[in-house]
Amino acid sequence: MSVQFGLNSSRNKDISNKNIRKNLNAFSSEENQENNEEFSENSTKMVNKELNLYYMNSSKKEKEEEEEIDSSIYAYDEIYDEMKEAQKKRRKETDEDKEQRKPKYMDKFFELASVRERDRLRAQEKMLQIERQAEGDMYKDKEKFVTEAYKKQQEELSRFEEEENRKEAFMRKKSKGIASFYLNMLKEEEEHHNEVIEAISKSNKVLKSDQVSKEKTLEEIAKELNEKGINVTINDDGEIVDKRQLLSAGLNVVKKSTKVSQEYLNTRKSAQNPKFISKAHEREKREKELLLIQEQIKQMEKEREEEERRKYEELVIKSQQKRSAEEINKIKERYLKRKAESLENL
Repeated sequence: MSVQFGLNSSRNKDISNKNIRKNLNAFSSEENQENNEEFSENSTKMVNKELNLYYMNSSKKEKEEEEEIDSSIYAYDEIYDEMKEAQKKRRKETDEDKEQRKPKYMDKFFELASVRERDRLRAQEKMLQIERQAEGDMYKDKEKFVTEAYKKQQEELSRFEEEENRKEAFMRKKSKGIASFYLNMLKEEEEHHNEVIEAISKSNKVLKSDQVSKEKTLEEIAKELNEKGINVTINDDGEIVDKRQLLSAGLNVVKKSTKVSQEYLNTRKSAQNPKFISKAHEREKREKELLLIQEQIKQMEKEREEEERRKYEELVIKSQQKRSAEEINKIKERYLKRKAESLENL
């Protein structure tokens, strides 16, 4: 150890002390920074963990409450399968109809060919009738020869003509053009929609019946309490006379019922569901189309009645005109006859 003497000795000690303090301060600040970072990381992890647990518990609680209200709330697959079951059944029926069908076009071709042949024979027969009328009594004294094949042909033509008239009358009563087509199409869509809704309603009834069977009745609760030694009196209607008998010793804090009626919740949810809104919109649209088609049918019937009335009036006017012309001719004949008689008498 060397001893220094002079004016600079105290200054050197101060410089060395400052350097030591600086080093100590720098070292201690790094440690504090690391500790702070570790603490902040641990605290964020803990907070995230607590938040995750809170959200998991809250979602679980919400799910349990929803299942208590309606056990079929998450039964997406079952309801979807039932909807598709109705569609599959309908598709199967259409496929069976397709399998049972006969060739579509060839039968029509043959039928049209036979119709054309009949029309040709009828036209030929009418031409012959016109020729016979033009000939008049030229071949009246001649013999007529008619074969059995010709007789059968005439009978068949008359039979087909009667059948065509009957078909035309039936189709005129049955169909009203494009309006009947749209009515039938809307009826088929309505039937398909009702089948799907019926399948879903059946599944909901089954699930609700299971839920009701799980719930205990007041009579069962009373029996259980009587078995335990608590006296509970029940009247003839199966109701507890004094509900205070159900209370046990101590504080009986009854939780307020927060459940809403099942029907109200179902209607509320279905009313807020966009699918329900779209279905209601489609139903309203269908009803409007039906009303429009019915109005068109009424208008067509009105026009047809007016047309028939107009034709009838024209026939009445023509018949009156014809009658008046005949009466004028008769009056002229009587006048000429009287005139001729008076001339003869002179």
